[in-house]
Amino acid sequence: MKKAYGMPSNSFQNLHIVRLQSLEQWVDWFFELRAIAKGLQIWDTMDPDQPDQDGDKLQSPKVEPYAKLKARLNKEARSENRPVLPEESIILLHNSLCQEAGIELLSYQERAQKEQAIRDLIISSVNPDIYESAISKTTKETSQHTLRQLLRTLQIETGLKGFLLDEATTTAYEEVIKEAYNGKVDTFSWKKHPWTADKCSYVEYAVTEMSSLPIKKLSPEQYNEILDEVQKPKWAPLRDIWEERGWKVAGR
Repeated sequence: MKKAYGMPSNSFQNLHIVRLQSLEQWVDWFFELRAIAKGLQIWDTMDPDQPDQDGDKLQSPKVEPYAKLKARLNKEARSENRPVLPEESIILLHNSLCQEAGIELLSYQERAQKEQAIRDLIISSVNPDIYESAISKTTKETSQHTLRQLLRTLQIETGLKGFLLDEATTTAYEEVIKEAYNGKVDTFSWKKHPWTADKCSYVEYAVTEMSSLPIKKLSPEQYNEILDEVQKPKWAPLRDIWEERGWKVAGR
């Protein structure tokens, strides 16, 4: 997958992500999409676990026409018993407002490109039936839906919301731990499953407190390999989301 961090706008079309065809694929898909959106610095307008915000909806900057601005300022001056502004001052004010809008327009265009890139990514990666159902329900609520609203509906469509997302992540992690218990810890195993670094405390508990269970104890080398692996950058998105929820991330 291409990195989104610092990516120029003309590279948005090069973004790729795993496909979302079923509930089991949500964790991989969600974390990859989240990593890209955070790299583009628009995740705060997309996080489906957060409430809708005023800034979620993209709005183009607008400038009050000169004639309306002049009429409004003159009306306000008369109602407040102030001298009306001279024509030159109103012209300067209008020019200043136009310059500010020009700066805001650049930000608007940049964010619009990023949001469109995310929408294209969602369309290209999500099962058409799931996407069509989600978009139908989202547009039923509001004709101009936001990315946050779309992702929230996709959560519902895939049956994953709140604790179910945590459960899916935990289940995937436990599959990896079972491999570790069987003495099959290797680099390939870690690449196969999405999981969270804070669950390393579970490994430590199993090794030190649950040795009476009929499982193969991890060797010191295997345990160190686990701890080394979770510090690698590729697991950062998973670590981030658990930190945001106030859960402890394991370390050395």
